[in-house]
Amino acid sequence: MIGKAESENFILSLRNRLRLKIQDALGEKPALGIILALAIGERSAISTQQWKTFRISGIGHLMAISGLHVGLASLFGCLIIRLLWRVGLLSGGRIPRPHLVSVGGLLLGFSYAALAGFPLPAVRALTMLATYTVLGVLANRMYRPEVFLGLAMLTVGILNPIDVGSAGFWLSFVAVWVIFRAQKVYRKKISTVSHYSVGDKSVGYTVRNYVFTLCVIQFALFVGLLPVQALYFGSVSLVSPFINLFYVPVFGLLVVPMILSGCFGLLFIGGSIGGGLLAASGWMITWLLKPLSLLDQFSFSTLDVSNNNQLLLVVGVLVGTMLYVRKLRVLLIGTVTVILLVGSTPTSGIKNHEVRMRVFDIGQGLAILVQTRDHAMLFDTGPKFGQFSTGERVLLPALRRHGVTRLDRIIVSHAAADHAGGLDAILLNLPVDDVLSGESDRLEGSRRCRSGETWFWNEVEFRILWPVGDDRLSSNDSSCVVQIISGGGRILLTGDIEAKAEQALVRAYGTELESSVLVVPHHGSNTSSTQSFLAAVGAKIAVVSAGSHNRYGHPSPEVIDQYERLGIRLLNTAQHGEIIIKSGNRRNTVRTWVRHYRRFWHS
Repeated sequence: MIGKAESENFILSLRNRLRLKIQDALGEKPALGIILALAIGERSAISTQQWKTFRISGIGHLMAISGLHVGLASLFGCLIIRLLWRVGLLSGGRIPRPHLVSVGGLLLGFSYAALAGFPLPAVRALTMLATYTVLGVLANRMYRPEVFLGLAMLTVGILNPIDVGSAGFWLSFVAVWVIFRAQKVYRKKISTVSHYSVGDKSVGYTVRNYVFTLCVIQFALFVGLLPVQALYFGSVSLVSPFINLFYVPVFGLLVVPMILSGCFGLLFIGGSIGGGLLAASGWMITWLLKPLSLLDQFSFSTLDVSNNNQLLLVVGVLVGTMLYVRKLRVLLIGTVTVILLVGSTPTSGIKNHEVRMRVFDIGQGLAILVQTRDHAMLFDTGPKFGQFSTGERVLLPALRRHGVTRLDRIIVSHAAADHAGGLDAILLNLPVDDVLSGESDRLEGSRRCRSGETWFWNEVEFRILWPVGDDRLSSNDSSCVVQIISGGGRILLTGDIEAKAEQALVRAYGTELESSVLVVPHHGSNTSSTQSFLAAVGAKIAVVSAGSHNRYGHPSPEVIDQYERLGIRLLNTAQHGEIIIKSGNRRNTVRTWVRHYRRFWHS
């Protein structure tokens, strides 16, 4: 028997082989990243601009192997088994045709998900398919759709509890439920009328019925998924129902089958046939995306619902739904939804003289969100690895979750990749008033941090302390150093400064460096945190932003010992997760993800 390790190695080898063949066949064509995403679930080659276009148009779900694609693969598997049965290759056996068809569809869906590396959306879809196949077909028990969905949700929750809190979990299951409900309502209230007006076998009826069904489903999905999108993303694509009405069938019935056929050709038939199909699909994708790139120019494409506007939208949707359905349970569900959304509506909760600092857990790098009552600033933007940007994948969702839809200022301490890597993604997706850096000559569009520059937000003072003058400094020692003075004390943001810059700061400012909270210089490297600098700062709390088991050994044991000897409370994102410090009312309050937000299933 083939062991688990051998099967995993076979799948990985097949995926890598197919990836190389696709790259050889397509070269550097713009659609390469999308084809890789749809073929093997490899999304790293999709550009930031393409992702922005997908987000605005609402078709991002089509650009990854999701439940829709696994469902389509399963459908084609069912059709193949039906065809084989009709030609007599599978008929005559003891196994009933419905059982063969369902199992064949499940196996092809499983194979497609395996080729993609079993991403979570595909696993959810497989769970739903398996639940329906085992209970509905093989056991010959036709329960209501809600029963199958409930069992599938329970199974996914048991297999992967952390997935229950994700947006994808609720979007997937709510979308399937909405489709079932929409089709049921359509068949009862619309399709029946059309049935009597046009004959059963009329081509016009068939086409009109298909178009009406798509329209009803897209509108129902837009309305049904709006509360989930408002809750998780803070924005809604207003054009997505109209765009998906055309793009879902085109991608589902033409693009994806063409890509899968091309992959099959590359692996088993020949490079010319497979490459030709992939090239044709790439050409089709390029032309399909061209009109979508124009949406960025129109402000009406998306609606920001990150603040109280989302409550008004949801109330409007629920009122409309109740007028249509008129059932008490809808009122009950609507009331609960409104209560949940009211409780989840982001509010700053910050008064004058107060400041809140979030040190994000982004691995080996630095990204800090600083907020006053009416203003927000990002200090450093995290790392970027190839096409993976923490600015795009981590910071943007976090900013939207906390109600930040624009930034008054971004300060990039210096141009190192682990501090400036996410800048482009942030600038591409959020309005930013000003960008400063200690190495402005290496970061286009930024201006230089100047010692002595000061500004006030909601009675909180921000002071740039470093760099001083135009002296030649190393990249690390060029880091912009900012001191924040609030009613609860001072916070010192240091970037990657090392011993030379620390000593210069001590000489230039002396006791003015005193701060109750210190962001540890250079992630706790032994080239920083000199004794004289720590004595001048006199911090009570120090925060290290470092990756777990990083190859640099940050923070170094010597530095840790030094902070402990001085009685400074040391917090490390690698151990505590995201660290939130609120400074106000003459004291600092500290919350960490591990202590306040971690659940038993995160172990």
